[in-house]
Amino acid sequence: MTDLNETQEKELFNVNFQYGRWLSSPPAGEEVVISGMSGRFPESDNVYEFRDNLFNKTEMVTENEKRWKLDHPDVPKRSANINNINKLDAGYFGLHYRQAKNLDPSLKVLMETVIEAIMDAGVNPLELKGSKTGVFIGFCYSDVENMTLVEMTKSQQFCVTGFLKSLLAHRLSYYLRLKGPSFIVDTACSSSGNALHSAFKSMRSGECENAIVASCNLTIHPGVTIQFSRLGVLSPEGIPRVFDQDANGYVRSEACTCFLLQKSKNAKRIYAQIINTKVNTDGFKKEGITFPSSRVQEELMTEIYRESSIEFSELSYVEAHGTGTQAGDPEEANAIDRALAKNCGKELLVGSVKSNIGHTEPVSGLCSIVKVLIAMETGLIPPNINLRRVRKGLEGIEQNRMKIVTETTELLEHDAVVGVNNFGFGGNNCHMILQRFKKRKIDGGLPKDDVPRLICVSGRTNEAVLKILNDVSNKSLDEEHVGLLHQLYKTNTPNHFYRGYAIVSKRDIIKDLECFPTCVFGNKIATAYYNNIVQLEEAVSAAIEFSQMNSDANLNFQTLPDLADSKEKNQTKGDYLTCQNFIKSSKGAVILNISDLPLNGEDNLLVQNGDVNLLDLLGRLYTQGYLPQVHKLYPQIKFPVSRGTSMVSPSVQWNHDKSWTTYKFSDFTSWDTEQRVHRISLLYEDHQFMSGHCIDGRNLLPATEYLHLVWQTYAQSRRLLSSDIPVVFEDCKFMRAVTLPKSGYVKLLITIQRGTGKFEILEKDSMIVSGRIHHCPNASEQQVNLPNFHSFSDNKLEILKQDDIYREFYLRGYNYSGLFKSIKRCNADASTGLIKWENNWSAFMDNMLQMKILQCDTRLLFVPIGIKKIIIDPKILQQLNTLKQSFVPLSKNGFILTREDISFSLENDIDEIDIVTEYVTPNERIFLMKKKVENYEPKFIEVSSSNVNWIPVLQKALNLGKDVITHATNRDPEGILGLINCIRRESNGNLVKCFFMMDDAPEFDPQHSFYSKQINKNLAINIYKDKSWGTYRHLLLEERPKINCEHSYAYFKSRGDISSFEWLEGALCKEVPLKEEQLLVSTCYSSINFKDVMAASGRVNPEILQSHRLDQEFLIGFEFSGIDLSGRRIAGMTNTQGISSYVTFDSSLFWTIPDSWTLEDAATVPVVYSTVLYALLMVGEMKSGSSVLIHSATGGIGLAALNICLHYKCDIYVTVGTQEKRVYLKENYPQIPDDHIGNSRDTSFEQMIKKQTRNKGIDLILNSLSEDKLQASIRCLAQEGKFLEIGKYDLANDSSLNLLLMEKEASYHGIFLDDVFRDIKEMKTKLVKRLVEGIGAGFVKPLPRIVFNADEIEKSYRYMMSGQHIGRILIKLRNEEQDNANKFQIMSNPRFNCDIRYTYVVIGGLGGVGLELTDWLILRGARKLVLSSRSGVQNGYHQQRINVWKTYGVEVTISTTDVTTEQGCEDLVREANALGPVDAIFNLAVVLKDALFQNQTQENFEASLAPKAHATLYLDRVTRKLCRKLRYFVVFSSVSCGRGNPGQSNYGMANSVMERICENRKRDGLPAVAIQWGAIGEVGLVAKLQKDNKELVIGGTLQQKISSCLEALDVLLKHNYPVVSSMVVAEKHDRSGAFSAVEAVANVLGVKDMKTISQYTTFAELGMDSMMGTEINQILEKDFEIYVTPKEVMTLTFAKLTEMEADKMKKSGNIVDEKIEEGTNLLIQFIPSGENVELGAVTLNSQVDSGVEAPIVLVLPGVEGDFKPLEYLTSSLNAHVIGIRYSYNNPKDSIQETAQNTLPHIQNYLSRKNPIYIVGHSFGALVGLEIICLLEKKGHNIIMILIDGSPTYLTSSLKKHFAHETEAHFQIAILNKIASFVIPLDILAQHEDTLLKCKDLEERMDLLLASLPSEAINKQKLEKQAAVALYMRCKAAKLSMIDEEDDYQMSKICDNLAEVTTIDGDHATVLNSPDLVKAISEIVALKS
Repeated sequence: MTDLNETQEKELFNVNFQYGRWLSSPPAGEEVVISGMSGRFPESDNVYEFRDNLFNKTEMVTENEKRWKLDHPDVPKRSANINNINKLDAGYFGLHYRQAKNLDPSLKVLMETVIEAIMDAGVNPLELKGSKTGVFIGFCYSDVENMTLVEMTKSQQFCVTGFLKSLLAHRLSYYLRLKGPSFIVDTACSSSGNALHSAFKSMRSGECENAIVASCNLTIHPGVTIQFSRLGVLSPEGIPRVFDQDANGYVRSEACTCFLLQKSKNAKRIYAQIINTKVNTDGFKKEGITFPSSRVQEELMTEIYRESSIEFSELSYVEAHGTGTQAGDPEEANAIDRALAKNCGKELLVGSVKSNIGHTEPVSGLCSIVKVLIAMETGLIPPNINLRRVRKGLEGIEQNRMKIVTETTELLEHDAVVGVNNFGFGGNNCHMILQRFKKRKIDGGLPKDDVPRLICVSGRTNEAVLKILNDVSNKSLDEEHVGLLHQLYKTNTPNHFYRGYAIVSKRDIIKDLECFPTCVFGNKIATAYYNNIVQLEEAVSAAIEFSQMNSDANLNFQTLPDLADSKEKNQTKGDYLTCQNFIKSSKGAVILNISDLPLNGEDNLLVQNGDVNLLDLLGRLYTQGYLPQVHKLYPQIKFPVSRGTSMVSPSVQWNHDKSWTTYKFSDFTSWDTEQRVHRISLLYEDHQFMSGHCIDGRNLLPATEYLHLVWQTYAQSRRLLSSDIPVVFEDCKFMRAVTLPKSGYVKLLITIQRGTGKFEILEKDSMIVSGRIHHCPNASEQQVNLPNFHSFSDNKLEILKQDDIYREFYLRGYNYSGLFKSIKRCNADASTGLIKWENNWSAFMDNMLQMKILQCDTRLLFVPIGIKKIIIDPKILQQLNTLKQSFVPLSKNGFILTREDISFSLENDIDEIDIVTEYVTPNERIFLMKKKVENYEPKFIEVSSSNVNWIPVLQKALNLGKDVITHATNRDPEGILGLINCIRRESNGNLVKCFFMMDDAPEFDPQHSFYSKQINKNLAINIYKDKSWGTYRHLLLEERPKINCEHSYAYFKSRGDISSFEWLEGALCKEVPLKEEQLLVSTCYSSINFKDVMAASGRVNPEILQSHRLDQEFLIGFEFSGIDLSGRRIAGMTNTQGISSYVTFDSSLFWTIPDSWTLEDAATVPVVYSTVLYALLMVGEMKSGSSVLIHSATGGIGLAALNICLHYKCDIYVTVGTQEKRVYLKENYPQIPDDHIGNSRDTSFEQMIKKQTRNKGIDLILNSLSEDKLQASIRCLAQEGKFLEIGKYDLANDSSLNLLLMEKEASYHGIFLDDVFRDIKEMKTKLVKRLVEGIGAGFVKPLPRIVFNADEIEKSYRYMMSGQHIGRILIKLRNEEQDNANKFQIMSNPRFNCDIRYTYVVIGGLGGVGLELTDWLILRGARKLVLSSRSGVQNGYHQQRINVWKTYGVEVTISTTDVTTEQGCEDLVREANALGPVDAIFNLAVVLKDALFQNQTQENFEASLAPKAHATLYLDRVTRKLCRKLRYFVVFSSVSCGRGNPGQSNYGMANSVMERICENRKRDGLPAVAIQWGAIGEVGLVAKLQKDNKELVIGGTLQQKISSCLEALDVLLKHNYPVVSSMVVAEKHDRSGAFSAVEAVANVLGVKDMKTISQYTTFAELGMDSMMGTEINQILEKDFEIYVTPKEVMTLTFAKLTEMEADKMKKSGNIVDEKIEEGTNLLIQFIPSGENVELGAVTLNSQVDSGVEAPIVLVLPGVEGDFKPLEYLTSSLNAHVIGIRYSYNNPKDSIQETAQNTLPHIQNYLSRKNPIYIVGHSFGALVGLEIICLLEKKGHNIIMILIDGSPTYLTSSLKKHFAHETEAHFQIAILNKIASFVIPLDILAQHEDTLLKCKDLEERMDLLLASLPSEAINKQKLEKQAAVALYMRCKAAKLSMIDEEDDYQMSKICDNLAEVTTIDGDHATVLNSPDLVKAISEIVALKS
């Protein structure tokens, strides 16, 4: 076929154009119109319900189970379905039972819908009989057709005639006896549009007179849904978001719709005229057949409007196809924009009904038209829903040429033209043009006459008849609607067995008929009314008045006066009739009976109770089968009826008593999908891979292919892909092999038995494979973790390569090739190997079988005959496919980071992928990969820390801008990592790469494959270690595992937080030497005291409880019971750390436990009894008979005191807190009277004491209460009494005491048992002696207790704090048996502790960090320290710290030996060993020589390396010889090494060397750890250099407090890693958002006030060093894209930087944005005023007096409508200045309406002779331009002067400032602007959500006023109307927008743009400029 030449193309175009013109230009009467409409829609049974749902924005897409209940990954949960698809009125259509039973559900719904549409047109279906009426059905697919037609197990079921698609059209033609064309149209989603197109052409050509156009779509089976979902066009969540940014697909929907098309001359009703329809097709598209073509759609729309002679400006609305797909919506929207909106001249309204109901696919075109017809009938366009934000890139919408209708919108034009798009899946496009019917209904259709209307109708059921009659009766009388019904039912309707009638009227029926009765039987009032003597109101009033006069319920109307007396007799047409004279009435009389009595008028026409027997008679005749032509009774209706006439179709009902069986989907497992025939041929492309499976010269079908086919069949039966479902094969047997022919095919029958999963494969009726398959949901759990191939030996002799493997196979007779040759390598016994995945399951599994063959030591041939079990989990290898696909769009330098399952394996055999690194966690594998790149040629430089001659070489290479690869080996520890990390932070540093070989590797040779492969990856850091390439990264340090240690103690990390209790590792052991007065005990029990609770809860500061600093960390636990080293059972007290597995205690404070006591008994005694004995006996000197008040008597102290006091026969008074405790005392201490027991929870005990002691008071008070209860207790003291305070709270808070103590000569004693611990030995001995005596005497005895285990310590403390306990609370640490005394079972957190026997060395110990570290070591137990310092003690602070430490008993030695030499290090270690074996060495030494690498010298490197790299190397050597017991070898490194820091390349290298030394020591089993610190605050070098800059960022870190460092040190030292780090990572700030470049640089330089420096001073002169220079360089480059060299930075000034930044902003267009933003802020300066609103024009002050001849200048103000800003300008002009006000009370929301409103006020100043000057400022410029357009048309000469205003500039400003998504947000922005004149906006911020919920502007304004403080309202009156006016004007100004240019684009809207003048100033200040006055004055003078 040859292409058309240009001439032929033009001729063809002309033919098409003329044909289209002919179609759209019919003669009068021949117009094709839509006259009938019906439909069923989702959640809508008819068009009316559909209409209401559209207007109410009802979501018709719902989550329902109407069609299926299915949990499938590809089936959305939401759908849109119609109702009652199982219903059919088969009797109406005369269908055979079997035929009705086997009828496609689509046809069932369609048949009824078609009849409804015909009747809606006022046409009886019988009228179409024999006519040339065409049937055009749009239809795609029937979900049940296939499964029904292939059913062969039953007798004749009429399936063919019920399910063939073609019969959808033919059956309708058959039933209705039609002679026109009849066919279905299938063009996918545009089927119904094409059906309408065919019908339209057929009618225009005369092929048919009428046309039925219908379509139906039912989603009965999910199969099609799954296919569309997999195609990616369905919305996964089932929400149709048409034109929305988040649109992700459409929702499949159901509908059935029908139209009747007629020629206008025949139509009784016209919904719309079809102007034209047109279709075209996309043809070939490179994007694929399913991708829409915006270009072809544009051509279609452009051509149809040109052919139809319709101007684009006539178009009112476009109903788009708009499905909500990511591809379709943008293509269509842009096509509409280019074809229609750009040429429309107005904002084109666009919508899509699919946002409401989803995509009805073939019905979608008709559904769109139904929506359009609803709009034409109601005059309102239904809104789109589900549109939150318009999709980006839709230029027509973004630029206001198009508008999506999201609210009900008026369709203004009475002859509106509407376009409808309908596009088909695959490229068919259809566009239809409809025009609204012009005829409008007058007076709602009320007839001009008063004659009532008789309506006779029929139906299939009685309810159907009543439905129509009720619908008519419930509405106002519409003669046109009644006329349609008359026409519809003037012919008998077949099979309508029910009939009925109704009479409707405008008013009362009898009087309407003017059927006056001959006489009235009833009463006088009614007679007068029916004789027109009185009006209805008069008759009712008379009846009411008469009823009030007669109390008798039975009113006697005969007594009524004759109302007819006042009327003329000839007016009376009926007489009053009594019962007596009724009989005398003449025959043939018309008698009106309004009484309750029945009359028998055999020869008279009775009109009884208001019914007209004439119409009633006709109605009854109709119900009896007669067919009176009722329409002839009334004036003839002029058809077609007016638009807005009620529809008929929603009133039509059917006989749906019977429900027909309709297919209901349950699951996919059914007979037709569990059996499959499969043909395999090597000629098929998909099967050609099997040609590689050759065995012994025969091409055999692989056994694994059988399994794959069964797997596919199993998955397909569930409508899943095989890749979606893991399966298990069991008991598979392969009976014989099948040979694949070179030509032809092998036919296999695959059958799977439902339920059991047993399968068979047959070939030529012979079974060849059998087995069982079933789903395996837990496939991942079934996996076997095979060893990684790399874990096997790298010995080449143990590995078989691919060539070796398949050479062996060839020798055995296996001639594998292609995909069947994918074993890459395996170990010698073939137990483990690597198989390449080629995205082919059959080949992959066959390669697995090959591994089994390799394991057999034979040269015989084997083929598989069975597989016991195989589990296939497709997800495993799907991951690899995904990875390969991910690399396709990746750039050459891009990376992919993927997280995979722990079992995932990825080998480097994938051609296009380089594995950069692999990281394995306990749960997953993490891969970093990149594309392989081509070779590049860098310069190679070897780096060494022992010889720094390479420095100038590297500097030169960087100066030349060359790529450099530095390399080093770790034969001696090297610092290349720290070096390169720092250099890469500097300018040009990204050119440097690093290769560091830490393991044995070949000599560095770039050509060697070992290196070349890694070099080609082009990675920054390449480290060869542990036999693989990698790099160093900082990873989060895992939590320390707990340990089981010999000594553990209880500790709370956070004072005040009881939940922070933990067990910590301690330093005690049996071998630790003790002081002379100390003993060690293995603790079995410890107890909790109130003092412990006070300490843990933070109610008392540590120094109150412990004054000695060394003990302040261990505040809890003061008593114990246990077994000492000699085996004695002892109990005692200690001043600290009593809750511990070991306790050291004073040998004076213990005693041996009596044999009769347990250790648990003994633990209840020590502290409480010692406290009471010390208080009462030793301090209080208690005597027999003393009165004693014991508070909290059931506590430990209280019970101990009771026992002692009872022994001394004292007069005892007690308090307790609960009734339970009171009962306990009474039961266990009956000696205490009840009236001696008070309440400790309040002060009521005071009255008890006074009463019982007769105001004498108490001799001794043992107090533990606080605050008011303490004061009450003091008042209870007797004369010379003693107050013994054992509580600490009031003492710690220094509470005041009452002077009453002094009056009573009483004394106050604080009881501190702690003081006894520190007292002389005699005091301690005396106390213990008293206690032992008490034990012997029996009054010191065990107390009641509750025991908690060691792991319940928090619980025990909370229990004590609750105050519920009685007696003691104990913690059990060990069992009492002596054999188990050493066992402590609680796991504890590890903690760094020092051993007092050993020495600790700190190099750099007198530095800031060194001193703090030394102090920390001392607190951790160190008592022997050697501090190394080059210069020794230099100041008083050094000496002060040393002196304090010596008071702790610490021996401190200061060493000044030179540690930068090996001899010096040896001397240092020997000196330390002399004090005791060295336990730990800390190297903190540092020498900083910072400079950018380009400025570094070899000397600087040597200086930095010496104290760190060299010293650490020497210490390593020396300690290996001299420190056999060394536990810690610690060096302080820096984050500058680990993360890099500019200017510290030498420092980074030195630290890196130390880290490598630590790694070597760890490798050798020696202790070592290097700690990378970030910047340390408060002390050290950084703190010294940056005293005021606490936010300094170094290497991405902020300063870390020294206390935090020491806390972290405890963690870091207990881990087993050679290199660890602690830092505070700095937050990343976007300086560009907060600062200008000038501000950012000033911040770096520390310049806080720019006014204090010269703008022309260089940064170097302002104190910038090289490090600052680098930071400034990076900030300018990264944050502001200002590029300067390091040298240029040194000479840069703030003036130059300001200039550079301005240039940058100009290039990026920021200056325009700045001007717009500035203008926006100045745009609204006043609140619109309501003063003098009645004046449209006002004379303003000027330089000219009234009456003087001068030019007239009209002034239009800004958006506020206020002239205040213009006062200076107007008062300076030599002209009469008239200000034109905008309407305040009636503002308009468009510029055009505002101008029209303003124009009348300008008319008085117009002159034909002289020009008129209009000055418009801001908003006034827009109004002025519109006024010019109006006046120029009338011939006026206008000169317009615009001040800082144009449509483009103002619109840009408003849109930028008020760029809000919704109208509500826009309104709130306006209100906020108004409120900002009165109050700060943050007051309103809290109300924003509430404002959004308001329904309109008025409600929002009310809320705004309510939220303002009253004083703000008093300052300035805020009116609602001000907000309304400002809102409407701003809205008007936002309507149009063009991008800005120098002349504000005025040249695009003005033919003669005279000039553009620039005036200095902004939007507001320009008005006060003399230059502006001068410029305007010159224009006025010149033109005048």
